[in-house]
Amino acid sequence: KNRLFIHAEARKLHPGAAALKFECNTLSATRMELIYQSPSCLRDVADGLIYGCALHYGDKISICREKLGDITGSTERLLLTLQRA
Repeated sequence: KNRLFIHAEARKLHPGAAALKFECNTLSATRMELIYQSPSCLRDVADGLIYGCALHYGDKISICREKLGDITGSTERLLLTLQRA
């Protein structure tokens, strides 16, 4: 419900803007696959948010990115790996 509200408010400010999408798959206790789709190609922002969340919780992660589809970068596969101390 909150996601729909946020997107509704964003659309008021930016009519016609397309929302980004994430598909998450847990691969193991320390690895996650994230499929990122956004016509805005803001994958560097997504990386920063992910790294910031990990830092906030005292975790260290690595992100391996792979472009999917065309060369625009609108769809990418991110493999997140939790680094054990």
